[in-house]
Amino acid sequence: MKIEDFPLAPSGKSGWPWTEVALSIVPPNGDEYPKITLVTPSFNQGEFIEETIRSVLLQNYPNLEYIIIDGGSTDDTVTIIKKYEKYISYWISEKDKGQSEAINKGLKIATGEIFNWLNSDDYYAPGTLKKIAELFSVPSMEVVCGKSIIFGKDYSFIGEQSMSFEVGENYVSRSRINQPATFFRMAVVRQLGYLNTEFHYCMDLEWWMKYLFTNGNSNIVFTDDCLVNFRQHEKSKTIDQASAFVENELILYSGILAKKNPSLKSIGCYVFDVDLSAVPSEFVFRLSNQFFFNNAVWNYGKRNMKKVRLLLTFVKEEFLSPTDLIIFKNMKFRSAFLPPLLFRIFGK
Repeated sequence: MKIEDFPLAPSGKSGWPWTEVALSIVPPNGDEYPKITLVTPSFNQGEFIEETIRSVLLQNYPNLEYIIIDGGSTDDTVTIIKKYEKYISYWISEKDKGQSEAINKGLKIATGEIFNWLNSDDYYAPGTLKKIAELFSVPSMEVVCGKSIIFGKDYSFIGEQSMSFEVGENYVSRSRINQPATFFRMAVVRQLGYLNTEFHYCMDLEWWMKYLFTNGNSNIVFTDDCLVNFRQHEKSKTIDQASAFVENELILYSGILAKKNPSLKSIGCYVFDVDLSAVPSEFVFRLSNQFFFNNAVWNYGKRNMKKVRLLLTFVKEEFLSPTDLIIFKNMKFRSAFLPPLLFRIFGK
């Protein structure tokens, strides 16, 4: 179901009645539902935020704490928020340092048992919050991971779930978080602490790494349900600032590596704030190795040979597959000895 099919229509859609009654309907025995806190960070997303707000309110979830933290938008965002403010637990519009700080502001006042944030250009599928409440009914479950429908102007596809790892099996670089479709129990969130405001792109991934290293993956439940519609557009960070994501991830993983070997200083002097003393050093190196290799390949494609040379210094050949080892040796030779002019002339 698309947001346009919901019983309440966004503003500007003539002929679709806006009724307060529909928003006030709650299921019976509302006290049985765990309290869910949702935070929407926003800045100048007036084009999309009404869909976001409506998708939350039209969940008709009876024990909801909905918080909107706006970064001082200059478009019509605030006007839209005010239209729904009687149904919003808390909102504010003031300048901040970005998405991470906005979410942290929401966390400081959050009182729910379950937590997630929903960006102001995405929206939930109908029934998402009730599904989440059901999956958290097992007391030992700490995290619930679903899937997303990733869509743009002319395309739509189902995005993968969050991916976790076990010691000795997968690489950290293969562990990924599908943030909008991954909900945490608040007790775990308090354990992880606030988001790192120095990360503007992979703060959710740092949380995920902290959780996996601290708690493992035995208390995660996965569902194939598509819980969120994730919008990709020309101004979204995943499209407009893709390179910055890679840079942030590099800082994160170099910090993990440096935690076990201080001689390998973290890029940007970032420190991974998790005790890894009980984790075998070889395990951490194996986890990090593939990440640095993958990023070297990515930068090689961008013809950033200086960055390739830096990244390859972190890669240990003995941890690579035979295929990756061939690629590694080619990149190492070409980035060191072939003049950059040749790459610019011949492209591939």
